[in-house]
Amino acid sequence: MKKIITTILIIISFAIFPLMVSASANKVTFKETSKGKLATTIHFEEGFVGGIDLTIKLEGNIKFEKFDFNNNITKKNYETYQTYNEKNQTLNIKITTGGINSEHNLLNSNKELSLGNLILSSSAKNNVDYKLIINNLTYIDNSWKSG
Repeated sequence: MKKIITTILIIISFAIFPLMVSASANKVTFKETSKGKLATTIHFEEGFVGGIDLTIKLEGNIKFEKFDFNNNITKKNYETYQTYNEKNQTLNIKITTGGINSEHNLLNSNKELSLGNLILSSSAKNNVDYKLIINNLTYIDNSWKSG
């Protein structure tokens, strides 16, 4: 009986461990800079990111207004794409640079990508509880592999 329990625990550990590693590898942060304006940043373990595909689910009594890309992204003429599905309350953001050398790296020296500002609003008169859930984060590294 002890062998069976040990075997089950080992199998569960191997099943959960890869999820914990990939979840900690990249981190999306939202920092409220003013009422309804959230600065969106992604920290990567990789040193080069040539493109991203990010899906954010919004939950709560909030309304998506717009997403403003960071000036560094728009100045360099990277391809940007965003869609908002009002029914599912999901925002999809895509950025591609079109190259593999350092001038096409989306990251700064701290391995971070400052995406821009997520603008939200609410009709409530008081503070509103809401959640932002990362449904998907896919990126292209220097070897053109997707992570």
